[in-house]
Formats: sequence, structure tokens, C-alpha cells
Amino acid sequence: GFQKKNNNKESRKVKEQQQQTEKVRNFDLGRGKKVNLYVPDDALNQELNNKGLSSRKKGNNNNKELLSENSLKRYYGTGDVVWPSSFALARLLAHCPSFVTDKKVLELGCGLGLVSATIYQHGNAEHITITDVDNSVLEKAYASCKDLCPTTTTSEQVTTSISYATMNWTDESTWPDKDDYEFDLLVASDVLYDENSIQPLIKVLKHYLLLPSNNNNKEYNQKNEEEQTISKR
Repeated sequence: GFQKKNNNKESRKVKEQQQQTEKVRNFDLGRGKKVNLYVPDDALNQELNNKGLSSRKKGNNNNKELLSENSLKRYYGTGDVVWPSSFALARLLAHCPSFVTDKKVLELGCGLGLVSATIYQHGNAEHITITDVDNSVLEKAYASCKDLCPTTTTSEQVTTSISYATMNWTDESTWPDKDDYEFDLLVASDVLYDENSIQPLIKVLKHYLLLPSNNNNKEYNQKNEEEQTISKR
């Protein structure tokens, strides 16, 4: 019992230290849906957060670019930034959770985890596996889901299980086993900024989404035959 208490104290101490060293930022997804993330305190994240979110609150619907082209180029390919596309996908899933409800979800290139945390906290998915090639941002994303999610809310309670894996699209040995989780859905945002990523991503999508060959899947063949019989009737 004494050892367990000490472990709990150490765990709380580590969590408190992390929250002190990492910037915790609140992202308002609208209509009472919010997510907290560990976000590096850099200029681009501040600019994205301040311009992107405050403009919505003020009702500014002008189709203006949030950032200059030069600003974006400085951070091209950076995983430790919450990009507008991630915010847009997070808003969609927060307000249309049926996309992920009761599903096993695999997120590709989660970055700092805004989409991950939204699914975990507001999506009611059965399970989500979050992945990224950058282990440092992946660990931040996982910590945001586990540490910063309220234990209880007035309208919902988290029942989603979560795991994470460092995934390199060019190295199949790092890919989460699809037979272990049987993913129903893959989600991703802002993952095609580099044209060299296109072919590896296509390979990943085929691996997880293509149905097995008809010749090697008796169950699929049987189901297909039954559907054809019903349609003929």
C-alpha cells in the first residue's frame, strides 16, 4: 500500500511538472465543445490560435487567409503546430460524432492531437489509436488526451479507450496490426504537405481499407452470395 501511494504521488508530481513546462491551450470548438492541449509556446501556434479562433468568435466570416504565405513556409512540415485543417476536422467530429461513435479509429499523423482529443473526449468511439512519425509530438498528443480531459462533464463521460504508436508510413513494421484492432475508420488532416508522402500514404490506405481478395475470404463470398440471392427475390 505504501509503495502504491508513493507511485501515485510520483505520477501526480510528473503530471504537475509537465503542465508547468508545457503550455496548455484551450481550443473552443463551438457550442460548449472544448479541448485542452499541450502546445509548444511558439509564434505560429499563438498566431493560429489568436487569429483563427478569435475571428470566429467575433463572427468574422470573411474568406481571408489566416496567415501569410511566408509565415506558413517558415513552419512547413512541422508536426508541433495545430494547423487550421486539424481545427476544422475537430469541429466536424465534435458536432457530428456519429462519424466515429462506437467505431475503432486509427488516426494518421496526429501531430499535437487536436483531432485525437476531440474523438477521445466528444466522439464516443470504442477505441482510437493515434499515430505519428514524430514520437515527441505523439507523446504530447497522448498526454493531452489522458491528462487534460475532464474526468466528468455535465453531459458526457469518456468511455473511449486509447493507444498510440510511432508509425512510419515507409516502414510496415511500425504499422499497428490491423487484425488486433480491426479499424472501422481512418482519419487524418494536413498530411499531404509533402508530395513524397503521397505514395506511402496510398499504400497505408490500401493496407487498412481494401477488402481481402474474394478468393481468400469465404465469409465475404458467402455474405456476397446471400445479398445477391436476396436482391434477385
